[in-house]
Amino acid sequence: MSNNSKFSKEKAGIIFPKMQFWCNDYPSTRCPTLIEPFILLILCQKPLCGYEILQILTESGIEYKIEEHGFLYKTLKILQKKKYILPACSLDLKTEAIIKTNYYITNEGKERLKHWMKSLYILKEGFVAFLDCCEKTLLREDE
Repeated sequence: MSNNSKFSKEKAGIIFPKMQFWCNDYPSTRCPTLIEPFILLILCQKPLCGYEILQILTESGIEYKIEEHGFLYKTLKILQKKKYILPACSLDLKTEAIIKTNYYITNEGKERLKHWMKSLYILKEGFVAFLDCCEKTLLREDE
């Protein structure tokens, strides 16, 4: 097997794809949900309020139950705290009450989205290598 192979060296008859850690600043070994890059991608195209973001996510196949809506708003608060997005509130001129909060992506948010793209491409390569390995292993069993 060549050194530039996408598979690690065979050891004890087992081949396994080379995997590259895909997100250096993620604080866990668990793969995160993709809610952060999805939100950033949406806001990169147009400033929207939380409800509108939720609608787009739902229409894209990412479904939320009523009790999970808070998760989206917690994520928006985290993104805001990290300065990836900024809120802009619309006020009712009579009552001065907030009518709606739209979120805008910042330059830091755009850089974060680029980081996600890079990370997801690396993850994609890892999955392709994994699937190739599965295919070769299953074909070997069929012989």
